[in-house]
Amino acid sequence: MNNPPKINVAPVFGIPIYELKIEDFETHQQALATEILAMREQDAGSTVSNQGGWHSRNNFHQSQNSDVRWLMGEIVKASSSCIRHSNTVPKGARIALAASWANVNESGDWNAPHAHFPADWSGVCYIRANEKNAETVKSDKDGDILFFDPLPLGPQYRRPPTIMKKPQNGFMLLFPAYLVHMVAPHFEQEPRISVAFNFKVAGLRQNVGATEDN
Repeated sequence: MNNPPKINVAPVFGIPIYELKIEDFETHQQALATEILAMREQDAGSTVSNQGGWHSRNNFHQSQNSDVRWLMGEIVKASSSCIRHSNTVPKGARIALAASWANVNESGDWNAPHAHFPADWSGVCYIRANEKNAETVKSDKDGDILFFDPLPLGPQYRRPPTIMKKPQNGFMLLFPAYLVHMVAPHFEQEPRISVAFNFKVAGLRQNVGATEDN
């Protein structure tokens, strides 16, 4: 039996961001990258926050490809565990995957600041995030995901307006959908590939303020 993945949770601006490595990812990595690049060749995708990059349609999880089905199964299991750990979910509430999409960012592509409302939780899993090359790097934020403080207090309070997370192959991040974020451009020759997703919690808004004993 496989050991459960180690889940790290960091309170950023007082908001939880969960981070974990998906077990056995390396076995599926190349097949996932190949499948996503093939999808890009077959579909123009859509423009949302992506600035020059490719954004697939929001039904990536409905693919019948065996590696995609494996990945989405792992994402659902891990995300459900994290969401319930957050203690914001009514007892017995159903956690449902609402949408997912693949992203391919070539050199210079980026994603503008955005949030994922009206979803409840959102996340991203990195399929191919290359190491920064000293010959092409332009800043310490190249290719990173940046999260914005929803209550910018200013430097006098020693609270930074943004924090950044460096993408790593096989790692996923999960965070509340209202948290504004962006992806800085990278300048590597190989494209960066990721899968993003949204979850909804049934009955969450109807149970605001309720406890599991209600």
